[in-house]
Amino acid sequence: MTGTDAESHTQEGREQQLVDAVIASLASTPDQRLKTVLTALVEHLHAFIREVRLTEREWQQGIDFLTRVGHMTDDQRQEFILLSDVLGASMQMIIVNDDATAVTSRRFSITSLRRSDQLLRFENPGELFCRLRHKLDHVAHSY
Repeated sequence: MTGTDAESHTQEGREQQLVDAVIASLASTPDQRLKTVLTALVEHLHAFIREVRLTEREWQQGIDFLTRVGHMTDDQRQEFILLSDVLGASMQMIIVNDDATAVTSRRFSITSLRRSDQLLRFENPGELFCRLRHKLDHVAHSY
C-alpha cells in the first residue's frame, strides 16, 4: 500500500480526494481566470464544510435559505446582492480592488443598496450591516 493509498483510507484522505477530484474536473476550463476563481471557490467551500463538520441537515437548511432568497429576487429586488452586503463580501471585494488611500478617502460611501427606484447610501458600514442583518433575519424567518 503506497502512502497515497493509505491516505485514501483515512477520513482526511477521503475528504481531500474529493476536493482533488472536483478541482481536476476543472482542468479543461478554457478561461484561466474562471478556472482560478472556481478552483479557489472549491478549495475554500470544502475547507469550510470540513472545518465546521457541516451536517446534511445544516446543508439542506442552507440550500432552503438560498432558494428562498432566489424566490424573493425579481427585476426590482436583487436579494443576493443584499446577502453579499450582509456577509461583507461586497465591501471586501471593493477593498481588495482598491488601494488603501482610495478606500479611506471614500469612507465606504460606494457601498449602496438599490431597491426599486430608491438608492440608499451609508457613510458608516456599521449602520449598513445593522440594517441589512435585520432584513436578512426577516428573510430567514419568513418561511
